[in-house]
Amino acid sequence: MVKEYGKPFFFYHGKVPENPYDLVIPAGVYFPKPFRKPHIHDRYMVRLQFGGEEINIGDIITGKVKEILHGLHPIIGGSPETPEDWRIHVLQVEKGVTFVKEGCVFISIWRYNERDSA
Repeated sequence: MVKEYGKPFFFYHGKVPENPYDLVIPAGVYFPKPFRKPHIHDRYMVRLQFGGEEINIGDIITGKVKEILHGLHPIIGGSPETPEDWRIHVLQVEKGVTFVKEGCVFISIWRYNERDSA
């Protein structure tokens, strides 16, 4: 489980995006702290929580998880075609989360430091 490190610097709660270009995420974003572009050494912890049971979380290579990670390019860096998803050090994916409506996702992102994993 992703350990809670206080409030994430980014979260989104809404419809599961259809593709990495979907503007649903930018329209529903929340940044508790002032947002800055990623630095070269930035790494992230990402939690994706899906409502309902219909998402195949094992289909990471071609499924919704990959589309969502690609859609996070404005936050983690890169572009929809080549997101800098190598910056994601910890990825937690859950489905059947009771507080998330079916067809929706709750995304939380924290900055990750190597010392956080100890």
